Formats: sequence, C-alpha cells, structure tokens
Amino acid sequence: MKYLIILAAAIVAVAAQAPKNRATSSTTTTGKPLAPKLASPTPKPGDFALNLTFVLTGKSIPTKDSNSKVDGYVQVFSKTGAAEEVLVGTTDTLKDNDNPEWLNVFWINWKRGTQQKLHFIIKDHDTLGKDDDVGEVTIDVDQYVDKNQDLKVPLVPEGGELLIKRTQPTRFQLYARNVPHKDQFNGKSDPYVEVYWRVGKEGADHLIGSTAIINDEENPDWKETFEFSNYQKGTNQYLFFKVLDSDALTGSDFLGELLVEADPYVTKRATKITKLTKGDGITTLGITPV
Repeated sequence: MKYLIILAAAIVAVAAQAPKNRATSSTTTTGKPLAPKLASPTPKPGDFALNLTFVLTGKSIPTKDSNSKVDGYVQVFSKTGAAEEVLVGTTDTLKDNDNPEWLNVFWINWKRGTQQKLHFIIKDHDTLGKDDDVGEVTIDVDQYVDKNQDLKVPLVPEGGELLIKRTQPTRFQLYARNVPHKDQFNGKSDPYVEVYWRVGKEGADHLIGSTAIINDEENPDWKETFEFSNYQKGTNQYLFFKVLDSDALTGSDFLGELLVEADPYVTKRATKITKLTKGDGITTLGITPV
C-alpha cells in the first residue's frame, strides 16, 4: 500500500511539472471552431498588405519623330525604401497614337509606410534606331492609394500626362445546358466557349481565354476559371461569350452567343443563367462567380 501511495504522488508531481502550453483542439465539444488567438496585438488600420492592380493611359504623349506620332510603350518599376528598383513589367507598343490606352494589367503588393514608389518610363519605339525616352514620372504608392487608386500625373521633361487607373479583377466559371446535337455521326456536340470583353455593346473584342472542348456532351461543366482582370466599374464594359461545337474536319459550328453587362453581374455576385442568342433558343449559359 505504501508503494502505491508513493507512485501516485510521483505521477501527480510529474503532471504538475508538464508544460501548460500544449496545442489544444481546433474545435469545441459542440463541433464549432474555436476563435483564433492573436499572437500579437490587434493590427492597426493600414498595417496590412494589399494587392493593387492597375492599367495605364497616356494623354498627349510627345514624340521626337517629326514625321509620325509616338509608338509608345511603358516600363513600370517598383522601389521600396532604399532598395534598388525592380521591373514590374512592360506594356505593349501602340503605334501612331499620342493618346494610348494600354490594356496590360499590372499587379503589385503594397503595404503602407514602406516608402514604396512606382516609376514609369514612357518610350517611343524606333524600328531602325534606339528607342527614345519621351517622358517619365515617379509616384508615391501611399498617396496613390489615398487618391482611390485613380491618379493623373504630368510627365517630365517634355509634357503629356499618364493616367493610372485601378482595376477590380473578377473571376468566374462556366457551364451550359441543352446544347444542341450538331455531330453528324453520334449526334451530340463537342462544345467549348470563347470568352471576350469589350467596351460598349459594339466595341472591339479582347480575348480573355477559351474553355477546353468537352466531347459528346449536351450539359457541359467547364473546370477553367477565367479572370476578367481589366474590369473597371462604371466604364460601360461587357463580357461576350461565343459557344461553339468543335469539328476537326469541317471547322467549328456556331451554337450561340451571349453579351453580359459587367457592372450588374459583378455587383450581384450571383450565378447568371441566360439563354444564348442567335442560336436555337434553348441552350443556356451559366456564369458562376468564384
């Protein structure tokens, strides 16, 4: 009996010396998640990092070639504190256009108070000689964010302006129902969708991407996630979908199309199911936000 008492006392002593900071279960006995514990004081507003996406537009860009307008492109650099600046990316070259609207979307990671700068160099492409520098500007990213990420800045040294406009990327997936049977051999179609965006109902189409082809399927669910990275609220943008039946021998057959106004769709953040136009009047396309 004395030995049992001694053993019990030893067990109690060991338990008292055990670490008290063991990991606990992530759920309560009711199955509800426990509230997370902060490892540090509650962060202050502005201390968090944020992804910024933007596009660029030039106004009255000067040229050093007296015979033509500027063939302009922009190099974008980022610099934080005393570090060396790094290239974020370069726009396409738009020929003979002193008011270019570049479609390239740039992405940066921003955190307030880090002395982050963006440096823009506008160049005029020259096929035969060296590309000319026709303007540049450096902005403080904190100030850009405080301007609601919509900023117009003058270029130096010869004038012109650069507009830095925020975009709000939106992502979605697609499915279709009641796709008509177009295949001459087994009846069912091999559907796929081409996805575009445009400004205005009759504007030029800009390709976002295309789904995979799903063979012999009248109710396809495509797995691809599309990102409309150029979306800007209030700019009369539309999404345009062209549904096709793939045929390696005769070429793709047109099954229908759909034009969707971007602002209402993005605002509602709900699946939109609509009948295709210029088709058989039965096929529907579903657009599901991700």
